[in-house]
Amino acid sequence: MTPMQANTHDCRRLVLECFGLAALLAVYHLLLTWLMRHAGLELGAVGQGNRVVGMAPLYMYWAPRFKLSCLPAIAVLAGLVGWLAPWLVTHRAWSTWRVAGALVGCQLAVTLSVGIVDGGPRGLARPYHDLTATDYIGAVDRVASPRAFLEEYPRLIASLPMHCQTHPPGAVLFLWLAARLLGPGPMPAALATIFAAALSVPAVYLLARCVLEESRARLAACLYLLAPNVVLFSATSMDAVFAVPLIWTIYLVFQGSRRAPLVYGALAGLCAAVGALLTFSIAVLAVWGLVLLALDWRLRPDHWSRTCRTLIAAVVAALAFYALLYAWSGYDPVATFRAALAGHHRVMAGTEHETLRRHLHFVVANLVAFFAAAGIASTVLFGRALRAALGRDGGDGLLRPLLLSVAAAVLIVDLLPLYTLEVEHIWLFLVPWVTIAAASQLPVDPRQGHLAPVAKLALALIAAQTLTMELLLHTYW
Repeated sequence: MTPMQANTHDCRRLVLECFGLAALLAVYHLLLTWLMRHAGLELGAVGQGNRVVGMAPLYMYWAPRFKLSCLPAIAVLAGLVGWLAPWLVTHRAWSTWRVAGALVGCQLAVTLSVGIVDGGPRGLARPYHDLTATDYIGAVDRVASPRAFLEEYPRLIASLPMHCQTHPPGAVLFLWLAARLLGPGPMPAALATIFAAALSVPAVYLLARCVLEESRARLAACLYLLAPNVVLFSATSMDAVFAVPLIWTIYLVFQGSRRAPLVYGALAGLCAAVGALLTFSIAVLAVWGLVLLALDWRLRPDHWSRTCRTLIAAVVAALAFYALLYAWSGYDPVATFRAALAGHHRVMAGTEHETLRRHLHFVVANLVAFFAAAGIASTVLFGRALRAALGRDGGDGLLRPLLLSVAAAVLIVDLLPLYTLEVEHIWLFLVPWVTIAAASQLPVDPRQGHLAPVAKLALALIAAQTLTMELLLHTYW
C-alpha cells in the first residue's frame, strides 16, 4: 500500500467509524426521548415538560440560528485547523512554556469567537445576566467578607440561589473576587470565567507530555481546546473554572509518580483543596488516586512507591490547607457537604436514583452524554486506544496506566448513585483523558513538517461538531 493509499484508507476509516458512532448515538437519543415523552421516564433535570428532552441525554435544547456573528468563529476554527495547529504540533523549536502560552491563546481565540455567535460580544455575558436568580452570581451580594461568608455558608446555603445549594462556596467567592478586581456585573464575571478556564490548557499539555512524545502532546492539547463541551462551556459556565484545579491535580499526581513525589504531591494536594472549594467532583479524583495506586502495584511496580508518597503528600497538604482555612474563617467542609447533599435531594427529588430502572438509565446516559459532547471523532480514537490498553499486549508505556486508571475511576463513579446527567459540563476535567488517548492514535511526524491527513481530518471533524452544536443548540451557559 502506497503512502497515499494508506492516508486515504485511514481517513475513510475514521469517517466511517464517526458516522457509525453518530448513528448509534442518534438511535439511543430517539429511544431515550420516546421513553421520556411516552413512558414517563425522568432523569434529573431532563424529563417531561422540559424542552431539553428534545436533545436527551444532553442538557441542551434545539435552537437553530445562523447569524453573521458566526463568521469570526468559522475564520478562527478554519485557521486553527488548517494552519496554526499543524504548525504548532510540528514546530519543535519552541520551549515548553512558549508552547503552553500559544495554546492558551488558541483556547481564548476559539472560546471568544464561538461565544459571540449568539448575540455578539454581549452574548458572552448572557448566561450571567439571564441566570442571576438560579446561578452563583446571584449570591455575590451576600458576601460581606470572604471570612464571614465561609463561616456562615452551611447555614446560608438553603437561602442562596439554586446552584449554590448543591455546591461548595468557591464559585461565589470566585465571582466576588472577579467583581472586586474587574467590576460588578455579568460581563466582568464572564471575562473572568473565560480567562480562568484557559488555565486548564497548560495542564493538559503537560499531562500529555508525561505519556506521549512532544508532538502528540501538543496535538492532544489542540484536540482538547477544540472539544465541543470545552468550547461551549468555557463561555461561560463555572464548570470550566472548576475543571482547572482538577486537571492540574491529575497532572501533578501523575508527575509525582515519576519524580519528586513529595513536591508534586504537596502541590497536587493544594490544587485538590482549591478544587474541593469549587466542586464535590473532587471525589472522582480521590477514587482515581486509589485506582492508580492499585494499577501501579500491578503495571508499574517501580513507580508504586513514588505514587504512594505522592498521594500521602497530597492528602497531608490538603488537610493542612483546610486546617488553616478553618483556623482563619471557621469554614466547616463536612457541614457544607451535608447541607449541599440535602439541597441536591431537595432540588432533584423524584428524579434521582430512587429506582433501579432509573439508576441503570443514568449509568448509560451519563457516559453517552459525556462522550458525545467531548467529540465524536475523539471518542472513536479514544475507543481504539482503550481497546489497545485492555489487550494482552497493552504496551509498557505510561499511557496505559493513565488510561486504565481514569477509565476504572469513571466506571466506578458512574455505577455509584452520584451523577444525574449534565455530565457534559460537570465532567469537563475528564476531557483530557479522552483527547490524550485520541492523540496517541494519530500519526505525527514532525520531521516532515506537517500533520498526516487523518490527524488534520480529526481536528476538522471536532471543530465542525463544535460549530454545529453552537449553531443548532442552546446550552444555558
